[in-house]
Amino acid sequence: MKKLIIVILALLTTEFIMACCECTAPTFHNYTNTGLSLKNLDNSGAVVVESSSNVVSRTAYGIRLRIKGEKIVSIQRMPSLFTQPLYATSCECPPDIQYIPKDSITDIKIATLS
Repeated sequence: MKKLIIVILALLTTEFIMACCECTAPTFHNYTNTGLSLKNLDNSGAVVVESSSNVVSRTAYGIRLRIKGEKIVSIQRMPSLFTQPLYATSCECPPDIQYIPKDSITDIKIATLS
């Protein structure tokens, strides 16, 4: 019985030692959406190209929407003195850089004339 308890405690101790990873505190970048560009795509050929004309077959038509963003501020959060950023029993640390939007796009509506 003692051997079984020792084996179980050894396995749990190993699991706890493996769980203690040194994760660095991530840097947060706040950004805002500053612009929007819309291009007509023509998919009738072998490669999709941006159409310079206003006439594209409806079966080959596509839309490319690009949202431009601008960084507002970077925030480096200070780690706590008493705890480390641990994640239960895994060594999966959060990404070093995280992007947080100040505003968000909630709806996109596309209307056609024909």
